Amino acid sequence: MPLPEPPSPPEPDAPEDRVVNLLHDALRGARQAALDEGRDPEEITADITEKVERLRRLNASGWPPQG
Repeated sequence: MPLPEPPSPPEPDAPEDRVVNLLHDALRGARQAALDEGRDPEEITADITEKVERLRRLNASGWPPQG
């Protein structure tokens, strides 16, 4: 009886998925830090959301210029 083939290695995440995962990890850490410090984690969420939206607008505008 032949041995089963080993499972194939997982496909690497697309760059966008890695960025999303990093952002989720950063948000989770920031929210926990806010809770630990007695601050409102929703303030952290709003701040990070604003920064992400700003980055999306910059990306959509073609920034930085390719020269």
